[in-house]
Amino acid sequence: MKHIEKTVASFFLSAISKLKYNVILLFTGIIIWPLSKTLGPYLLKLIINGIVNSPISSHSEIFMSIYPQLLACITLWIVFYGVFIEHDILYLKTIPVIKGDMHKTLSEYVGESSYQYFQENLSGSISNKIRDIGDSFEDIFKAINLGLYPSILSFIFGIIALWQINPTFSMLMGIWWISLFIITTTLALQCIERSEESAQAKTLLAGKTVDSLSNVMTTKMFAQTKYENDYLDFYRQIAVKKEQASKWAMIKINFVTTLFCIGLIIYMFATLIINHNLHASFGDFAFVPMITFSIMNDTWEQHENIITIIKELGTAQQSLALLAKEHEITDLSNAHKLIVSKGNIEFKNVFFGYKPDSFLVKNLSLTIAPGSCVGIVGSSGSGKTTLINLILRNFNTTSGSIAIDDQNISEVSLESLHNAISLIPQDTILFNRSIIENIRYGNLQATDQEVISSSKKAGCHEWINKLPGSYDFIVGERGTKLSGGQRQRIAIARAYLKNAPIFILDEATSALDSFVEQRIQKSLFSLIEGKTSLVISHKLSILSKMNRIIVLKNGAITEDGTHEELLAQNRHYAHLWNLQMSGFLPEEEGL
Repeated sequence: MKHIEKTVASFFLSAISKLKYNVILLFTGIIIWPLSKTLGPYLLKLIINGIVNSPISSHSEIFMSIYPQLLACITLWIVFYGVFIEHDILYLKTIPVIKGDMHKTLSEYVGESSYQYFQENLSGSISNKIRDIGDSFEDIFKAINLGLYPSILSFIFGIIALWQINPTFSMLMGIWWISLFIITTTLALQCIERSEESAQAKTLLAGKTVDSLSNVMTTKMFAQTKYENDYLDFYRQIAVKKEQASKWAMIKINFVTTLFCIGLIIYMFATLIINHNLHASFGDFAFVPMITFSIMNDTWEQHENIITIIKELGTAQQSLALLAKEHEITDLSNAHKLIVSKGNIEFKNVFFGYKPDSFLVKNLSLTIAPGSCVGIVGSSGSGKTTLINLILRNFNTTSGSIAIDDQNISEVSLESLHNAISLIPQDTILFNRSIIENIRYGNLQATDQEVISSSKKAGCHEWINKLPGSYDFIVGERGTKLSGGQRQRIAIARAYLKNAPIFILDEATSALDSFVEQRIQKSLFSLIEGKTSLVISHKLSILSKMNRIIVLKNGAITEDGTHEELLAQNRHYAHLWNLQMSGFLPEEEGL
């Protein structure tokens, strides 16, 4: 079972650990930036003082007197740009790799989540959350590495440089920074709250938009385009107002910061001009404003970066809370591989329910003999699909046990359990890949000829050859370029290719017309012959060919026997059979 960190800080640190030396170098190299922001103005100060105070009249002699400072200035900028190029290259070799590792870790962990997890969370939302964490990490890293960290260093270097000229200026700058930090941090908390509200409104609008676009044909068929536009506009207006509130909170921070900056600049210039005790040189007149502007700009950036960091941490934590949920269905630490030698399935006093006081399956005991074909019939909500999900261990039983060849399925690995079962579902969803890739998913080692052979048995080879590109035809998202019947036949072909010892058919022919169903029925029965098979179907004509038929009602078995035995009992199954044969009961209803 995979482990994943549950907090953003520990998750990020874990992701960084593989490339920690790269990260250290990214922070080490960036020191040249704040250093150059202080050294640059200081060298300019020396150059100005050298020119003003030089008694030499010749331009060439003046140039030679300030040559060391000019050389140092040029060297500084060459080193600065060189380090930044190295930083950019190292960044490209580090951050995308870390984001890729995060995506891998999260997607693999989520992929092991339970069936119920994917029932409760939309796949699109899960995908967005995985992407959001990677994007938030990069935004936070940039805000720290290129923003907060160098700006704090620049502030420290600037304060030290000002102290050399006048300690009063340096102390004043420190007091100013602390006061501004307290005020803007208070405002920043409001900004963060408004930003979260804006993000939630945007997420809600995005979800409503996707839902609307997914049902665009329904909108057209019912002529409800205006209603749908108005419906979306309601949520759009909410998102606009929330975003405006978020932006206004940011404007207030900028306004306060600007007032503080203007006040400080006026005071410093007035002090430089009026207070002769400072003995300010011409170079100081250039140096002090430049450092002051630099420190103020750094302070501005610090608050913007803090807001970014806190906001992105909130986004990442919200995403991680969804993605890092504890797995409900997991392998035991000593789980062994399921070995199917016969295919015997046995339920022993099985109870199951989502709530402790409400059971969908009640004290079910059932033995399915090896190699037998068992039909399952019952009304909606009778427990047919639940029974299948329990065998697949999509859910754990509340009590009781299920065993395959005397091996408790809760004690075997999920991978080996699923390898032993071929499932043909009623609602077949395909990958947005080629047909041959979708069929080969049943056996990745299968040759092209084996794929084609399984397609012929499933009755889909002929129409596949008529598609553009034949087996290389891309089926579209969830297989939407194919009809329901075509998707179902792809699923049957895939099951043929897997050829597992246990077969489960959940309304496997429901999307097929009668002609196609008749064509593949013989090969379908040939496929499951000699294998333990469970067949759910509303079409009693199919179930009549089973070795045994089980009638479920409210999670319990009410009838059990062969087709002939159940007809002889003249109960609910016999009643439904007579109605279907007479044509008064549609095959999809009444059960």
